[in-house]
Amino acid sequence: MAVHKVTAVARDGDGQEQVLLFRTAASQVVCPVPDGQGGVEGVFLDELLDQHAEEINGNTQAVAAKQDALTQAQLYAAGSGITAAKVGAYDGYAGQIAGIQGKIPAQADASNQLADKAFVNSTVSSLSANFVAADAQNSNFATKAALTGAQRYYHAGAQYQPTGKDYAVVLQDETQGGAQTRYVNVSATAAPSWQLQYVVNDAPFTAAQNSAIDSGITAAKVAAYDGLMQDIDAIRKVSSLPSDASSNPRTLYLVTG
Repeated sequence: MAVHKVTAVARDGDGQEQVLLFRTAASQVVCPVPDGQGGVEGVFLDELLDQHAEEINGNTQAVAAKQDALTQAQLYAAGSGITAAKVGAYDGYAGQIAGIQGKIPAQADASNQLADKAFVNSTVSSLSANFVAADAQNSNFATKAALTGAQRYYHAGAQYQPTGKDYAVVLQDETQGGAQTRYVNVSATAAPSWQLQYVVNDAPFTAAQNSAIDSGITAAKVAAYDGLMQDIDAIRKVSSLPSDASSNPRTLYLVTG
């Protein structure tokens, strides 16, 4: 084999040049490789590259075969970044959560501060109040007799059975001088028991009351005016001047008795 040109050399540990690549007269690149017996043999670069390509192709096919054998869930796990350390940490969290859950009572009672769904619902129900109407149009009751004698009650446009704390409005209460009133149901049973809650004062203001509202008067001003009135009253108690007042006109005598 005739060497045409040395393309790359290197020195070994003894300082001797070792040919890494050389080209034959036929322009074929030859790579020296160990022959396994302490010597070196030349291998065409093309053959060496083909050999490596076959190895790479074989490895690629092996990886593809393994990948094809994985399930979709396994592929997700492979790309998730999960590690054994993370799995251990997560398992530890699960144990801590289970420990906390084991300390939480299953039901709320007087011995704890928990409020389960049933407790919340019952509390809301016991504290809530609904408007009770005389008909499906949400009309108020005309009189107290109409309220107490009603055979049907309505709420939100539908027939309704009043419960405790529900309320109704009477437009002209014959027991309160025809005033508008509000009643609350105090019965814990199915039969309502209506109790007067308050009388609605819907009388308009008089002209004097409207003038007072628009006057700008305040409690502080009233207190100041009261003080001035006291001074005025004291001045009014001054009686007639004594006989020597002409010689000392600036002397005033205040009668306090």
